[in-house]
This record gives sequence, C-alpha cells and structure tokens, in this order.
Amino acid sequence: MRSDAQYVKKDKVYKTKKKFWRPQHVTLWLLVPLILFMVLGGYCIYNGIGLETEGATDYQVEGKIDYKIYLKENDYYEEKFLGPGMKYIASLINIVHADFEYIFSANEDLNINYEYKIVAETKVTERADATKVLYRTSENLLEGKTGQTDNGEIAIREGIDIDYPKYNQRMREFRNTFGVAADCELTLRLVVNTDGAVKSEEVMALAVPLSEQTVDVVMNTENLNRTGQLGDATQVIYVKDSRVLIVGAVIIVVSLILAGAVIYYYVTRFNDDLYEKALHKILKEYDTYIVEANGTIYELENVVRVMSFKELLDAQNLENTPIVFLEVEPGNKSYFIVNGANTTYRFTLSRAYQDHLRAEGESEW
Repeated sequence: MRSDAQYVKKDKVYKTKKKFWRPQHVTLWLLVPLILFMVLGGYCIYNGIGLETEGATDYQVEGKIDYKIYLKENDYYEEKFLGPGMKYIASLINIVHADFEYIFSANEDLNINYEYKIVAETKVTERADATKVLYRTSENLLEGKTGQTDNGEIAIREGIDIDYPKYNQRMREFRNTFGVAADCELTLRLVVNTDGAVKSEEVMALAVPLSEQTVDVVMNTENLNRTGQLGDATQVIYVKDSRVLIVGAVIIVVSLILAGAVIYYYVTRFNDDLYEKALHKILKEYDTYIVEANGTIYELENVVRVMSFKELLDAQNLENTPIVFLEVEPGNKSYFIVNGANTTYRFTLSRAYQDHLRAEGESEW
C-alpha cells in the first residue's frame, strides 16, 4: 500500500499509517534454501572431522623370495647365472642361490621375540599321486637365529647357496636303486617362529625339482602376505580442520534459527486474528479485482454500504470498475470501495465486526 494514499469521506480524511511489520505472506518454500544451507553445513562438518581407530594395533607381514641359478661352464650360455621366470637345464645347474626376506611391521612397538631357520627338505613322491610320500629327509642349513622387535618391526634378510648337483645326484641314485618312477623335489623353507604379543609360525618356501632334465622353480609366499589386528578397535572422532568445522556449525545453527522463524511466522502469521485472516484471504482470492489506493480517493454523495464482499463484487461487475483497497486503520479497519458513475459502494472490514461474528458463531465477512 502506498504511504501517500488517503480517503476523503465527507469531512473526514483517512491517511495510511505505518504499523508494526509482521510477515503475513510467509511460505514454507522458504525452507528449501535453508535446507540446502543445512546440507552445506553438514558437508563442511563432515570434512572438518575424521575418524581414527584406537585401542587396537595393526600389523602386517610380508614375505619375498628371489633366486639365481648359477650355471656350470658351458658352450651355450654366456651368463654366469639366470634369473627367475625361466626353465633351466638340470645338467647345467651348479648353485641355486635363494634370498629370503621376511618383514613384520606394526603401528605400535610390540614386544615380540622371534627365532628363524632355513631348512632343506628332500622328498620323493609317487608320480601318479603326490600325496603318497616314498622318502623324505630334511636338514637345517641355518638355525639358531633369534632377535626381538625394533620399533614394532622384524626384518629378516638371509641368502643361502644350495649345491644342486649334490641333491640331484642323490635322487638319481635313489630312483635307480629302487627302480621307481617317482617325482623328486628339493624344498627350501624359511621358518619364522614368533612369541610374545604375536604368536605364530610363518613359512616361506622355494621348490626345485630334482632328477629331471629341465627344472621349473616354484615360490610360495601367498599365505605369508597378510594383515592382522591385536585388541578391540574403537572409532574415535577427531577434529581434522577446525576452521571448516566452525563454518559448518555456524551455517547449520543460523539455518536452524531461520527455519524456526519461518515455521513460527507461518504457524502464527495471523495469531488467531480473524481480521487479519479475512483481509489476507480477500487480498489473495480477489487480487485480480483489487487495486491499492493511490493518491486521494473521494467518496461520492450517494454512498451504499454493502454488508458483504460478495455484494461488493456484484457492484464492481455492475459498474465495471476496479475495487480500491485502503486500510484506513492499520490492523483494525479496511475499506474496499467501488466508485461508480453516481454511487460509491463501500464494504468495511473491521476487527470489531469480525470479533462480533465469531462471538455470534457466524461466518466471517
């Protein structure tokens, strides 16, 4: 409503006055951007904090095997040794050199004692069924090695040389002596025993066929590469970025306050005020017929006071002129006027009359 509008009623002049602002057109759609801001705040909080595990110790075990096949002097190979991933002619093999590496690491300093050895096992099995063992013997090539964890770590690196012709010749003699068709194999094992916080026996193996024309070396460390945990783990929240966390918290708090204000004003926008409800409903439902007062509106000599807004709509239709709205007493009384050719039709919406209708149990306006 324009602040300079006035209504002249005979010798009375009604001017618009300021009243305390109260949002009466609050819509719940205002909550949508506030919800988006809350999501943004939640995202900031999520990025400002982190989760870490406490009460448990994580550890990891890794095993690696490398080897070289040293050759006898021959007219075919220029190299002194061959690396992994090949087939080797047994009669040319002189030394099998194996390198074992065992690494145990933990995120805390654990008290662990360890002992390890390297064992050479020779085994003869039936060719048709490898589970049937005909002969087996073993010897310790390295033993009596002990130690303790250092800052939660065990590092074992050992190399060993195997006189391949010796073992190969022994198995040839075995097969020739007994005349059996069997598979022969030399297996080198690094055996690590731990005691204390972690009790286990870890084995790394390297298998080399014997008494064959060609040799295919097989390494087995699959079961050794693993992780473990000691104790019961609990998830603890910690502050990762305090600035991002504070920004997120402020966004959420402000958004919640504004959302509460929107909901409050939406629920109480009329405060059970029949006058405000009726005025809001008229202006909303009949906005295409109503214009706000602008400048000075004069009341004609012939005035008809209509008792309902619907009667005023009939007059508006008859005179074919818009309904002029002016709140002459803000919060208490409004005029809706149709100025015809010779007659002024006026509908008065007042707080007093609306309260009277409610008291009488009648419909408003």
